Amino acid sequence: MGAAGKIVVRPGGKRGVLSGGKAALFDADGECPECCPYCAMCAANPPPVEIVATFADIAACGGCFVLGISPSIFYAYKWAGTPLDVNGAKTLTRIVYDGSCQYKYDLPTPGATLDRWTGSTAQEALDRCNEGDTGSVYYRECPVIWVSWQLEWVATGPLVRVYIDPTPVNQTLVAFENIPSETAPYDCTATYNETNDIPEADCNDLAAYGVSHYGGSVAIVPS
Repeated sequence: MGAAGKIVVRPGGKRGVLSGGKAALFDADGECPECCPYCAMCAANPPPVEIVATFADIAACGGCFVLGISPSIFYAYKWAGTPLDVNGAKTLTRIVYDGSCQYKYDLPTPGATLDRWTGSTAQEALDRCNEGDTGSVYYRECPVIWVSWQLEWVATGPLVRVYIDPTPVNQTLVAFENIPSETAPYDCTATYNETNDIPEADCNDLAAYGVSHYGGSVAIVPS
């Protein structure tokens, strides 16, 4: 764990001093289990450094979908050309954030593009997209600039999400939903196979906006 102010006083990295002046022991991998809880939801700390998450049969929304505001303009999108494929095996690396465990794999500039329509309300943006309006509210082939596959252990179990960021406002789109599991603390070294709760109907549902993909499954395998 790269705690701020850690001073390693032996080349092997076995002994150190924390920022508060407390001595601490670090293992051969430079980890310090006593320094902070890696993940309160995990039965064993520290949990695995990497987890392989394999996404399968997740489909991109075929029609229009609405995503957020920036700060008072709503955006509706439709995939331009080949939709972004978020399937496949991704090696997620553990990060420690505020004492909780998160795993992520980021892919900048994935190459997919979205057509975009604006509106003063979500319904207006969606209507313009559905109607194929090509006036001043229409922007062709906006690139997706970032994709992030993420896993976090939370009170309801492992939470798996895929985020994509389109320009120009870097809105975050949730493409995978919460995975129910057993009660905490969890065995974070176990393998999980779960289906995605998001249905195709959510793509065009204003009450569920923020969805760019639906369906499919994920297999979580610690490595």
